[in-house]
Amino acid sequence: MQPLLLHAHACSVFGFPDGRSDMLSPHELATLMLVKNAPDRIEPDRMELGALRELELIDIGSPESGAALARVTPRGDALLRAVSRVR
Repeated sequence: MQPLLLHAHACSVFGFPDGRSDMLSPHELATLMLVKNAPDRIEPDRMELGALRELELIDIGSPESGAALARVTPRGDALLRAVSRVR
């Protein structure tokens, strides 16, 4: 499976700097979907979380229980909606 390339148009829509050619691996895309649909099932040391945070697609918050939970940002939600329209 090929990585999802965020083309120049998508980069401008999602607010990435011009000329930046980021790619989401299948694992990163699957992790983003998992954060959206089952954030309590994500291991906090999962490697893909770092890349998703750098792209501001997720945020790691601390709920009252003390356990940090990942959540999809509005930018990540927009990306997931765009990907679902392409399929």
